[in-house]
Amino acid sequence: MKTKIVGITFNGRQETIEMIEKNNIKELELVRDKDNEFDKNAIMVIANFKNNWRRQVGYLKKELAEQLAEPIDKGIKYACKIIEITGKEKENRGVNIEIEKLEKEIQDHPVTGKEQPKETRLFNQIKR
Repeated sequence: MKTKIVGITFNGRQETIEMIEKNNIKELELVRDKDNEFDKNAIMVIANFKNNWRRQVGYLKKELAEQLAEPIDKGIKYACKIIEITGKEKENRGVNIEIEKLEKEIQDHPVTGKEQPKETRLFNQIKR
């Protein structure tokens, strides 16, 4: 799904967008903001830079956050890629992104009964 990041004019986030451009960052991270006083489903969009340095770019739109909050809380992962940075000639820039659910096939372990990723299952099959 394609969308744009909101809340990008606050707290130095325009500067963060400039840094994203300069560092050629293409992927962002979605992080739940459960303590957000305005939206219980809020999802922050975070840029990860070198040396584990992170900065918030903004938020997902409220309607989209409402759809993704519960799956994210349950451990579902999403890829977030920058499609375009807009408004380069203007005072404020924008960021268009694409969000895609990361598929991971899960199956119960034959002995423990616990969930295991597909990669582990394949390794166990080869190992036998």
